[in-house]
Amino acid sequence: MYSDKTLTCADCGQEFIFTASEQEFYAARGFSEPRRCPTCRAARKAQRNDSGYSSGSRGGYGGYDSGSRPPREMFAGPNVLEVHEVMTSTDLPVT
Repeated sequence: MYSDKTLTCADCGQEFIFTASEQEFYAARGFSEPRRCPTCRAARKAQRNDSGYSSGSRGGYGGYDSGSRPPREMFAGPNVLEVHEVMTSTDLPVT
């Protein structure tokens, strides 16, 4: 079904082979054809890792180093008993 294709890298302009098995792998996962050769893809991936971008432990919400972020400010929420008193003291019907 698939046959090897020659593609041109968008970064370096070098031609590379997009093999039939790679095409099948990409198609099975709904990926589009690669725009970069394996060398440029590896370099780009390494550059992302060096810049603090991470898609691992934060479920894909990377983009910055968590060490540079200030700590969260926590606020005390309402007391559960106060909320209950307010909810039960109204004249609204309980459904």
